[in-house]
Amino acid sequence: METTRSLGLLVGCRFEPYEAELLAHYLYNKVNGLPLSSNAVIECDLYGEEEIWRKLFDETGETSLYFFTELKKKTGKGSRVERMSSGGCVTWRNQSNKVICVNDNEPNKIVIGYKRMFSYVPKKTSTIAKGEWVMHEFWLAGCLVNNNNQPSLIN
Repeated sequence: METTRSLGLLVGCRFEPYEAELLAHYLYNKVNGLPLSSNAVIECDLYGEEEIWRKLFDETGETSLYFFTELKKKTGKGSRVERMSSGGCVTWRNQSNKVICVNDNEPNKIVIGYKRMFSYVPKKTSTIAKGEWVMHEFWLAGCLVNNNNQPSLIN
C-alpha cells in the first residue's frame, strides 16, 4: 500500500508536524476544500476499515500515521460519536482532552482546535492487547470551520 516515500516525503524526512500545524495547515484546508501541502495524511474510515489502517502500519513500519476520517453520529444518542469498528468488536476509549492554541505563552492566545486521546479496547477474544493502539483525534475550533480566509496562524 502506502509507504513514507509514496506519501510524497523525501527519503530521510518524517512527517512530524506540531499539533497547531496539523490543525491550521491540514485539517483547516481539508474541511474548507483547500489544497493540502502534502499527501502524507491518508483518507480512511478508521471505524469501518480497520484492516486497511492496520495493514498500512504493518507495510510501512511506521509507528505514527495520520488519517482524515469522517465521524459518525450515534443513532438516537444526540450528538455523541460512534467509535466502534470491526462490527462492534473494538471500541476506542477516551483518555484525555486538550485545547490547542497559537500564541500559547502570550496573553492573546487563540484557540484553534482541540485534541482527544483514545485507547484501543478490543473484545476479550482478540489477540491485541488493550491500549496497544493510541489514537489522537483533532478537531477545529468553531472560528476556523467554513471560514473562506486562510488563517496565518503558523509562521
